[in-house]
Amino acid sequence: MRKYRFIYILVLLVFFDFNLQAQNQKIDIVCIDAGHGGNKPGAVFGQYKEKDIALNVTLEFGRLIKFRFPWLKVYYTRMTDKYVYQHERADIANRNNADLFISIHVNSSKQLNTGFGTETLIYGKKTGRIEVYSNSEPDEQTIENETEDIKDEEGYEELYKSFLVKPENLFETQSVINMSNNSFEFAKIIENKFRTFVGRQSRHVKVTDKVYVLHGTNMPAVLTEIGFINNTEDRTFLITKSGQNKIAESLLEAFTEYKYLSEKGGSWAVQLMAAKNEIDMNTNTFKSISNLEVRYIKGWYKYYAGGYASENSAKAKISYYKKLGFTDAFVIKL
Repeated sequence: MRKYRFIYILVLLVFFDFNLQAQNQKIDIVCIDAGHGGNKPGAVFGQYKEKDIALNVTLEFGRLIKFRFPWLKVYYTRMTDKYVYQHERADIANRNNADLFISIHVNSSKQLNTGFGTETLIYGKKTGRIEVYSNSEPDEQTIENETEDIKDEEGYEELYKSFLVKPENLFETQSVINMSNNSFEFAKIIENKFRTFVGRQSRHVKVTDKVYVLHGTNMPAVLTEIGFINNTEDRTFLITKSGQNKIAESLLEAFTEYKYLSEKGGSWAVQLMAAKNEIDMNTNTFKSISNLEVRYIKGWYKYYAGGYASENSAKAKISYYKKLGFTDAFVIKL
């Protein structure tokens, strides 16, 4: 009995640790990575290619982020059909000081219809406290799909020396544990949104040390597999514009929730105003609101100051927003 009580307490402590680490961390810069590209198509089924689906979802996801959070910076590892070396993808995120890295891919299995659903990978190993979060590793086929490109890169062994030969205790260091914990929290939200927002089957969060972009980035990072191209149901959904847009929208909802949790610890907001036509947000009044976002809902543009941890903390700001000129402001749970 004591053993199980200890494990339970450990799980609580780890999640408590995340909450301490995550709150008040601003998410202002995002890097989105469309998997594969150019002469590296990724998973293929007939005329349909992973590289194209991933790029379409990536660009729509970035567009939605910029619409909802106008001053947030979004960087892309590629915006066209070209292959970018794996270390360059990580470098783009690192040199732009991204707060979050999201790599978008499409999965595949060897036999028709043997794989189904979404899964999201984070960096780590089944060791130490990370094991509390995920005892599940990706299938060998998934890893092969996402690592075969890198082996064809010129100077592969030298470029990725530190990745190929990892210190034995790497996954026990507190910095790696913290990064994996934060990545896990975001990955968990992504899989939840895939399931609840667009009705996809979730294969849950997986942990791996074999994907370079998750190793080489200096911020919380995820690689999300949005479905299986060789599964008839998944493919029928993913090849359509509406399916790709729904995936992008669910990623936006996941990003928004993670941003709220990281910055404020909650999802209460103050609705500032609503308008039938989009409003210029480059005014000084809007620019003074650092937690501003806009959503288009049923023909209305709705403007929020979001991310409050509780209803009371949101209510405490009502008078401030009314003084700015938003006289009809009210509190809402997003």
